[in-house]
Amino acid sequence: MFYYSKTTNAFYLADSKANYIAAGTWPDDAVDVSIDVFNEFSANPPESKMREPGRDGMPSWGDIPPLSMDELISIASDQKSRLLIIADRTINTLKDAVELDMATDEEAAMHTAWRKYRVLLSRVDVTKAPDIKWPKEPV
Repeated sequence: MFYYSKTTNAFYLADSKANYIAAGTWPDDAVDVSIDVFNEFSANPPESKMREPGRDGMPSWGDIPPLSMDELISIASDQKSRLLIIADRTINTLKDAVELDMATDEEAAMHTAWRKYRVLLSRVDVTKAPDIKWPKEPV
């Protein structure tokens, strides 16, 4: 047997109720739910959905809210950092070949292309997320 709390949007095992009460974590609004309700709403949600308390106090599926601007900027900033690390590593390897006069024509061209790419990356304004036009990685 299971309980569901609208306040915590969580399920509780009936056999553990005494432990929750002893710990002071038993929700006042816990209601009995069937195994079918528990199975449906504790499994993976449908695409683009999340479990939320319904108007009747029982669990329901609701839409996942869109990301906030701060979240979008953070994601873009992380992406920019990852791409700059890749560019730095690639450039450093090619730079050794160029500086030691060991670079093939293709390596010299790639060194220049990666340096240009890194400049373009550094100019990406992450505050424009999600509408960022990322420069294409050299190939």
